[in-house]
Amino acid sequence: MTTSTKSSAQTGSPQRRRNSAERRYRARSKLRRRFAGLLALGIALVGVGFLYAAFAPEPQTAQAQGTPAQLRLGEQVYNNTCIACHGANLEGIGPVPALAGRSPSYMGRQLFDFQTGARRGLWSDLMKPIVAKMTAEDLVNITAYIASKNPPAADVRQTARAN
Repeated sequence: MTTSTKSSAQTGSPQRRRNSAERRYRARSKLRRRFAGLLALGIALVGVGFLYAAFAPEPQTAQAQGTPAQLRLGEQVYNNTCIACHGANLEGIGPVPALAGRSPSYMGRQLFDFQTGARRGLWSDLMKPIVAKMTAEDLVNITAYIASKNPPAADVRQTARAN
């Protein structure tokens, strides 16, 4: 007896060949459906990106957070107490941090923490006597003033970590 080297699909019945062809067709159809789904998802994401770019609000670096009176009073307090260390443009001098462009909630919290003694850092001892005599209204006014100022364009600093 001789053994045949042909596969069973080649020597098999027409039914077996048809089933094999149907399986290949289904596999290709499944692949096409997956590709079509991924293509549709990609097109949808590009469309969402264009819509976001068209309708996204303009980024704002700093906004006046208070009334004109609060800003004026805050500027007076700043000029009387803070300008010597933080500078005329709120840019900071030497190791003293810049204040321009900081969020009002951050600045208000920092001033309150200095005042209550919750903030303990290298320069905290210098800040404590300055903010100790400020009223809550002074803190709000100076926070509004600081938040209304943009940082200098050429020198944007990050103070996320202490040096």
